[in-house]
Amino acid sequence: MVSNWVAVLVAVLAVTSLQGQTQLQFSQALSLELTGVLVGNSNDAVAQTLNIVVPAGRVWKIESVHHSAMRNTGGGDVPVLGQTMITLNGVLLVPKTGNSHAGIVMSPMWLPPGTYTLELWQDSDAAIVQVKAIVSVLEFYNL
Repeated sequence: MVSNWVAVLVAVLAVTSLQGQTQLQFSQALSLELTGVLVGNSNDAVAQTLNIVVPAGRVWKIESVHHSAMRNTGGGDVPVLGQTMITLNGVLLVPKTGNSHAGIVMSPMWLPPGTYTLELWQDSDAAIVQVKAIVSVLEFYNL
């Protein structure tokens, strides 16, 4: 008899926890773009700051972040390797990437409603560097 109650309790808890996932409905896909040009030596300088707002009743899922930095050598643009980073509210989202010119965040990140600050940073000794980042976001709303 006790084992039946335990089984019912486990079933109720399982259904309750699964229902939480069905409360989100896909709303839209967003692409946030950050771009900036830095002139002269830039030691961890902010190329662009983007203030974003996740509206009430919505959540954002950051799927990926891609970034690159290019400098013009007079003969064309060449990548500036591994010196770009991105922060979200001061927390490192994409670290400097060593010898790669494009960094990608593989793990998704969930953002509840609120205001956030994305910053695109660059560290370079090149005269002029153009940096760019694209943040891929899925927006969901609560049913």
